[in-house]
This record gives sequence, C-alpha cells and structure tokens, in this order.
Amino acid sequence: MNRAGTFIESLNKNVKGLLNLYEASFHGLEGEAIVDEAWNFASKHLKDLNVDEVPTNLASHVNHALDMPIHWRPNRLEARWFMDMYEKQQDMIPSLLQFAKLDFNLVQSIHRKEVSNLARWWVELGCEQDELL
Repeated sequence: MNRAGTFIESLNKNVKGLLNLYEASFHGLEGEAIVDEAWNFASKHLKDLNVDEVPTNLASHVNHALDMPIHWRPNRLEARWFMDMYEKQQDMIPSLLQFAKLDFNLVQSIHRKEVSNLARWWVELGCEQDELL
C-alpha cells in the first residue's frame, strides 16, 4: 500500500502475490475496509490477467481460486486437486507426491470402511431404504 492507503498498481505483475492476497481477503471480518479493498484489488487484477503470459499451472490455480476460494472447498477434494496440479509442476518432489497420494488413499480407505459399517448398522436396525420411502 502507498501513503494514500491504496494498493500500488505495479503489484499486479506479481500473480502469486495477488493470488495469496485474494485468498487471504476471504479471512477478514465484515466491515474491514482494508480487507475489502484487498479483495477488490486482487480480484480485479486476477480476472483481468492474460493467462497466456503466466505458466499454465499458475493460471489453473488462479482460475480455480476465482471459481471458489480454496478454504470454502472440502479439504479432501482440494487435496486431490492440488496433488494433480503438483504432479504437473517441473520442480515437483516425487517422494512428497507419493507420500501425499498414500495419505489420501489411506484416509479414503478409512472413510469407505466407516461408511460400510454405518450402512451395515443401519440395516441391522431395520431402517432399510424401502421403509423410509
């Protein structure tokens, strides 16, 4: 910000910074003028961004964030999307990606077992779907 209290227009060249500012602006409270101004500034410049001038992965991150802020999405689905994006990065660390996929699959396996147990319990109670309709 400059002395007048507005965002410096030259900051629009820093796409990662704009993306972080955009995401951070959703964590403010209602009526926080500086946070509202940050959202206006970042969203305007991200929407006006020429995607041909930035790396493909970064452009995908921008479009994804503009579609819906990251913290509004279900964490597990966001993790899956991020793994797919990370896999395409040139500076990707294979062991980190492998660990993330392993963790994701383990948690998914636990969820499947819990749903299976819940369905079995539901049937044992006699609350089958036909009786509810």
